[in-house]
Formats: sequence, structure tokens, C-alpha cells
Amino acid sequence: MSDKPQAAGGVATATKYGSDYMAEIGRRGYETTVQRYFNGDHQAANEWLARKGQFTADEGYRRLGLGKFFDPGPHPAQEQ
Repeated sequence: MSDKPQAAGGVATATKYGSDYMAEIGRRGYETTVQRYFNGDHQAANEWLARKGQFTADEGYRRLGLGKFFDPGPHPAQEQ
């Protein structure tokens, strides 16, 4: 278990309510994000998430001057 209280709270919630409950929270959060920040466009949301993930995973290569993924920019929520 993590020494961070937030992680402990998440673990306690998952233990108490189970994985189906946690999965439903994730689905609702994703749908809310798509509706609110991507105007309901799931493809645009998925593309931004994939590009941000690639950019983040590429950090070590960028430090070596070998990175090939570009930052897709801030999340639309940060632009408001």
C-alpha cells in the first residue's frame, strides 16, 4: 500500500465496493470528460489521450534527442 493518503482512500473504496463499482466511476468520468471538453466527440478525446500518452512515454527518448512524439497540447479543460 502507498504512503499517500489519497492512494489509501482509493484502495479502501475499491476494497469496500469492488472493481465493478470502480469501473463504473471510470466510465462515468470518461463520458463526462468527452461531453464537457470534446463536445461529445469520442474519437477526438481518444486521439488526444493516445497522443498525450505517447508523448509522456517518449520523455526518456526526448532527453537523448531521439523523441518522435509531439505534445498534443494542454487538455481542453486547461484552456478554459
